[in-house]
Amino acid sequence: ANGVALQPAGAAATQALRLRSTRSLWDPAYVDESWIKDAGPDSGIVQLIPRMRAWVNQHYPGTKLAVSEYNWGALDHINGALAQAEVLGIFGREGLDLATLWSPPESGQPGAFAFRIYRNYDGQGGRFGDVSVQATSADAGALSIFAASRSSDGSLTLVVLNKSDEAHTGAL
Repeated sequence: ANGVALQPAGAAATQALRLRSTRSLWDPAYVDESWIKDAGPDSGIVQLIPRMRAWVNQHYPGTKLAVSEYNWGALDHINGALAQAEVLGIFGREGLDLATLWSPPESGQPGAFAFRIYRNYDGQGGRFGDVSVQATSADAGALSIFAASRSSDGSLTLVVLNKSDEAHTGAL
């Protein structure tokens, strides 16, 4: 979407769009808010990873699936870090085999902590699980949840992202 990829955080409207736009990766009900809604397939319903997975399964069964040179921008800002954490969770949940970020964050930037949530959340090697567990949010636009079991010790790991500017409570 305009003002999102490879861009600074921007105004509140751009930040909200950045967080919504990650739904183009998977959501069968989300209409992309970029030029794609007018020019793309299915009236702008992209659901990129499931669509690509279906094409692979139909035409090249067994082929691994990758997304390269993606970027949701603002990795130097909490908004970009939330978007990156969301994207990484989606990639894992949807079974993406490989992803490469265009222009990764510097180690001290908020976007780098999005990676640490999954790969080293406690600074001592604590990792998100490696076996996906189903987790859903009643309002994916405001709150995301990703879950996995860690096969090394059976621990259930969760990442819950509040993408709104309001506090939320809920049962897990």
